Amino acid sequence: MEAICEVLEYVEAEIIEQEYMPKVQFFLKIENHSQPEFTESISLCFGKIAHKLAKVGLLKPYLADFLAFFNTIKDHDEEKIRKLAVYNLPGLHLLFKPFKGEVDVDWPKEYQTFLEDDSKIRKAAAKSLHEAFLLVEADEDSTVLRDCLHDLMTDGTKKILSIIN
Repeated sequence: MEAICEVLEYVEAEIIEQEYMPKVQFFLKIENHSQPEFTESISLCFGKIAHKLAKVGLLKPYLADFLAFFNTIKDHDEEKIRKLAVYNLPGLHLLFKPFKGEVDVDWPKEYQTFLEDDSKIRKAAAKSLHEAFLLVEADEDSTVLRDCLHDLMTDGTKKILSIIN
C-alpha cells in the first residue's frame, strides 16, 4: 500500500482504476490482514491514498471501501490502530464533505466517540478537534462539537487542558 501511495500521483487515472484500485480494495478489507501490524501499516497510508484519489477525481467510486475500513479501525482492539483512525478523521471528514448526501457519516459524533475513549485516544482526538470546527459550514449544527469542546475545557487533566490551550 505504501508503494501504491507513492506512485498514484504519477499514474494516469485509467491505470489507477485498472491496476491499482483492485489491490487497494483488497487491502482495505481487514479480513485480508493476517496480523495487526499489517492493519497498522494500511491505517498509516489509507488516508493519503484517499487524498490522492480525490485529487485526480477518483475517490467517489471507492467511498464505501474507505469508509468501511475507517469504521473497522476506529473500533479495533489495538489502541495504536484506533489512534490512527483518529489521525485520519479530519482528513476523511474533509475528503468526504463533497459527498455529504452519498455517505452516512455523522463526523461530529465520530469526534465525540473518540473523546469518550481511553486517555491516549482522547488526547489524540482533543488535538484534532480544532480541525473539525474548521470544517463546519455556517448552516451546520455545531452543537455536538461545542459539547465536545466544553467537555475538554472542563476536564481536570493537565495534559488535556494543555492540548486545548
